[in-house]
Amino acid sequence: VDDNYSSKRKDLKNFKENLVTFWDSLVLECQNGPLFDDNLFTTIKDYVVAISCTPPRVYRQVASLVGLQLVTSFISVAKTLSGQRETTQRQLNAEKKKHSDGPAVESLNKRLSITHENITYLEESMRKIFSGLFMHRYRDVDPEIRMLCIKSLGIWVVSYPSLFLQDIYLKYLGWTLNDKNAGVRRTSILALQSLYDVDDNIPSLGLFTERFYSRMIQLADDIDISVAVPAIGLIKQLLRHQLLSDDDLGPLYDLLIDEPPMIRRAIGELVYDHLIAQNCKTPSVARDGDNESSEIHISRMLHILREFSDDPVLSSYVIDDIWDDMKAMKDWKCVISMLLDETPIAELTDMDGTNLVRMLRASAKKAVGERIVLATDNRKMYYNKSQKEILENSKSDITNALMKRYPQLLRKYLPDKAKISPLIDMMMLLKLEMYSLKRQEQVSCKSYHSSFSFIFLFDQ
Repeated sequence: VDDNYSSKRKDLKNFKENLVTFWDSLVLECQNGPLFDDNLFTTIKDYVVAISCTPPRVYRQVASLVGLQLVTSFISVAKTLSGQRETTQRQLNAEKKKHSDGPAVESLNKRLSITHENITYLEESMRKIFSGLFMHRYRDVDPEIRMLCIKSLGIWVVSYPSLFLQDIYLKYLGWTLNDKNAGVRRTSILALQSLYDVDDNIPSLGLFTERFYSRMIQLADDIDISVAVPAIGLIKQLLRHQLLSDDDLGPLYDLLIDEPPMIRRAIGELVYDHLIAQNCKTPSVARDGDNESSEIHISRMLHILREFSDDPVLSSYVIDDIWDDMKAMKDWKCVISMLLDETPIAELTDMDGTNLVRMLRASAKKAVGERIVLATDNRKMYYNKSQKEILENSKSDITNALMKRYPQLLRKYLPDKAKISPLIDMMMLLKLEMYSLKRQEQVSCKSYHSSFSFIFLFDQ
């Protein structure tokens, strides 16, 4: 094992996986006898724990891998036995209703007792490996060993909560959120994501969450992107279970205008889920195609954009972050209707109107494949045939929505330079040949000519 564990030979590339499979198979093969005879596996456990504490790193790596896998395999057997115990208990209860005593009752009682003893033995074996191996190796100098420990603990807590879903075990997941190695921090976050993903676990996580939630929020701004992005996902889970208040989220919103696109995208998804979409009360209202729902979502988006109204560039960042999730931004008819004040749900302020025009232009640009935020690598965007077809369809949708109303928008916002400029800029996004196809070329040309004449005269 020592020679092959870290070997680069191609024929040994699956050595670690095969080693884990060997020990798992051994435990499963022995579950009907040798596993509980207190000889073979007692010796194995003692030997593995002893080797895991030796100075050579490779010995600690191998022993940790084997010891942690033993616990995982013990859990598989314990879960099988727990199912058998429940079945036996039901059979015993049914038999007692027929006969208070007898050979069948005695046999079932004996089977129930043996099953319970075997489960107790396995759980004691898990505790022994945890105290003898895990409690020392989770802080090993080798980050690979630390990651292996935390990953295994996450699996144990989710798969066998009756033993491991306790603060005496959970605290190790919280402590390693502060590990100096980014890989260990990320492993801890991923383990917690699996834990919070199970609704039945939430009542037992109250004290843990209260103790470590502030650190989870801090990790959203971690120096390592591979840590920050899953940390934001973890915060989304906490919000879903109402374990965080809105006051706790203040620092996160600054990340909407952070530089790494992956972080901005993750925060945008969180903002959409929590601030824009969360208050849709019924499925019929929650549909993005529903005009009323679209207007509600857009109104909430405008509330967010008020914080960035002074800087169009920052507004573009926020729109870019949320655009993929928010279908209401692509509801062109709804946006135009709001700009023209057609049966509004809420009155728009002047600043809201400016932000809505900016949002319309930015959303339209993204819909036709243009960037609204400069890329850090300055690479040109390329699209395949099917993607180009989607972009062309989007351009047609935008043109259809604006065809009759564009002159109205121009006339309405003519005196307002902050709004008229992005509206004129949208002319470049329209599919002008559609005007001829729709037989509106003459009427539309007159409307546009009239509107642009007014703009020119006004500008003079």
